[in-house]
Amino acid sequence: MTEVLKERCSSLPLIETCPASTVIVPGEVRVESSNRQADVGSAVHWLLQGSVGRRAPNDALFDEAATKFGISTEHRDEMAWMFWWGWTAWKKISQYFPSPKTETELTFQDPRGIDLTGHLDVHDLVDTDVRIVDWKSGRIDGDHESQLRGYGVLGLVHYPQARTVSAATVRIRDRVAEWRKWRREELEAWWNSVVRLLQSESKSYNPGPHCAFCPRGAACEAKTALIRQACEALVGEPYLELSGDPTQRGRQLGAIYDQVSLLEKISKQARAVIKSAVLEAGGCVPIGAGRQLVISEFTTTEIVATTKSLNSVANLVGVDHLPEVVSISNPELKRLVMAGVGKGQKKAAWELVLAGLRELGVVRQHTTNRLEMKRGAIEEQVDHSTVNSLELSGGETK
Repeated sequence: MTEVLKERCSSLPLIETCPASTVIVPGEVRVESSNRQADVGSAVHWLLQGSVGRRAPNDALFDEAATKFGISTEHRDEMAWMFWWGWTAWKKISQYFPSPKTETELTFQDPRGIDLTGHLDVHDLVDTDVRIVDWKSGRIDGDHESQLRGYGVLGLVHYPQARTVSAATVRIRDRVAEWRKWRREELEAWWNSVVRLLQSESKSYNPGPHCAFCPRGAACEAKTALIRQACEALVGEPYLELSGDPTQRGRQLGAIYDQVSLLEKISKQARAVIKSAVLEAGGCVPIGAGRQLVISEFTTTEIVATTKSLNSVANLVGVDHLPEVVSISNPELKRLVMAGVGKGQKKAAWELVLAGLRELGVVRQHTTNRLEMKRGAIEEQVDHSTVNSLELSGGETK
């Protein structure tokens, strides 16, 4: 019995670029990456899902999204403004989706032994045209046409009466929507070519910047060779000998950028593996020459306060009034407080303000850890307390 291949639309760009990325080798380690940017993107998708065709969310819903996806207060603002940019983009294109459906998981079981699955952010059927929206929240999302084509195939299966597909990629950070349109015959021909590619016994390697996102990266010889080549090229300091020709110079810079980006991604993955190993060893691993790798704890204090509450504690130290604000950084608040008191009283004034904010219940503390290399004796616990951010709401305290 032939094994059914299971592929997601999101994997299609990599499959078409490097067919060997689909090869499954028994016992081979596969790497699935996750990061803070992806978490913020998931939260933004969730917020947009609830807002398409309905009202925009309130502060309580933003708090729920932050809790659900583990978004720290430090990155909550990023989540919020990305949502509003996405919401603004949706309002401009919503006229093309009279009855939008959101976050729909669709599957096409091709009788040739391939199951294609995709998660459509927004879709609708208007006459005989399937319309699709794909939110992209990353800083550099690359070319996702193959992913959209996959969504189109799923849309045509879901709506058998459809003859065309119109798909929009909404790049939230760039605040642009890119539209593509295909006829049913075009997508059927394209899908047949993908099926032939997946069923081919000979799959070629095509290493490049996309290797940083390949789940086979940990065991791929082609990627290893590419990394070695990038290291050797950068050791030669090619950025010191750039061509005077603008076109050639641009190509050189592009190649160097790709090499640096690949090595940065690999370095982050390697650091995560080291951190995990140190945590398993109890948080401290001697590495020779009087050095140790340690996991240090960092406690960050974040303040969620109204303008009124800030002014109430500022009055304690003789600062009459802080400006009406919707957001303020911790250094700026500290500067404003210290500017209102005399010399020799600044530190005490700032500590008094912090104590007042704690009494108002607007101070939150979060403990995180990070990997460090230290020399000499290691303290049993490293605690670095710092107030690093503020979040102000427009409401009043009572």
